[in-house]
Amino acid sequence: MSHNITEISSTRHSETRKSQRGFSSGQISRIISYGEVYHAGNNCVAYWLNRRVYRQYGSQSVGHDIPYNTAVIVSYDNKIVTVMHCSHKPGHWRAA
Repeated sequence: MSHNITEISSTRHSETRKSQRGFSSGQISRIISYGEVYHAGNNCVAYWLNRRVYRQYGSQSVGHDIPYNTAVIVSYDNKIVTVMHCSHKPGHWRAA
């Protein structure tokens, strides 16, 4: 399950979190493009960028400016719900 990045909008909450946590729009686009995809509950999808992804694609593709273990949650209506640091996959996330 992949989202078309041009069709995704942000909620006010996600803009606040993006600012608080120091993420740029470009970083969020790359997390969505390269991140592992999980069902995160409430009809949302989580894109999680972890060490495995860095090994698979290489840090040149993903970018050195995105820290490991970051996630973007996108709702069923293509809105970014939140952006977060996530050191371990939460137990309620299921593989997509």
